[in-house]
Amino acid sequence: MVGEVTGPTGLQVNGEVEGKIHVDSEVVVGASGTVRGEIRARRVKIGGKVFGSVRGLESVAILANGRLEGDVAAPGLSIVDGAFFKGKVEMAGEPQAAAPPRPVQSAALPRAAGGDVKPAASSLPGMRGGSESAS
Repeated sequence: MVGEVTGPTGLQVNGEVEGKIHVDSEVVVGASGTVRGEIRARRVKIGGKVFGSVRGLESVAILANGRLEGDVAAPGLSIVDGAFFKGKVEMAGEPQAAAPPRPVQSAALPRAAGGDVKPAASSLPGMRGGSESAS
């Protein structure tokens, strides 16, 4: 099929599609499916071959025998062992209204005698905090 596929329902591709696929639900590219073009859907599962950009509003999954050559934009991406991926990833979903800025809060640090800030000892092995010297 050559052209554009759009709609509110899901789509499973078991043949060849060349063009854009924009659906509101899920797109599944089956093991025998090939897509050459852009895919945009709520969820995208790739078990066949995709050559083009993929945008998942919730997630994109490249299954064991799946092959994706193109860029991915989604808040969630999973790539199963055996899958092939070549491209760039942007971990983002749909643009949302900016949240109002939150006031910055500082944590109170323990004070040594004389009012100086006393750094806490490091939790890393072999590291010490404060004015202690390592031996």
